[in-house]
Amino acid sequence: MKTNQAFFLREGTRILIIPLAEIIVIKTEEGLTVFEKQGGEITLCHCGLSTIKRQLPDNFFQINRTTIINLNQMSSFHFKNLSVSMKNRKKYQVSTRRKKGLKEALEPKNQALKYKNSL
Repeated sequence: MKTNQAFFLREGTRILIIPLAEIIVIKTEEGLTVFEKQGGEITLCHCGLSTIKRQLPDNFFQINRTTIINLNQMSSFHFKNLSVSMKNRKKYQVSTRRKKGLKEALEPKNQALKYKNSL
């Protein structure tokens, strides 16, 4: 289920409620999907990344085959080495194919900053 504030994840007989603002990155590792949240908390599930991606709002972006980041939790994008730094001080590689899409996803935020700074 998709809402503006939380991600509802069915895992067996239980439903996990994950506040979207707390999610830093979602990635797959060894057949599991890992939700890394603020404060270092981790939630694991056996669901596919593509299924999760369809349920996320626009501030989440898939930067490579195994990783989706929360753009609101990103601190910088390094064009030269194709990596993003997150607010939790971790870095993730951006695939060459996703570079252009990430730049476009960040443009509305840049436009707002430029406008705000010109006031």
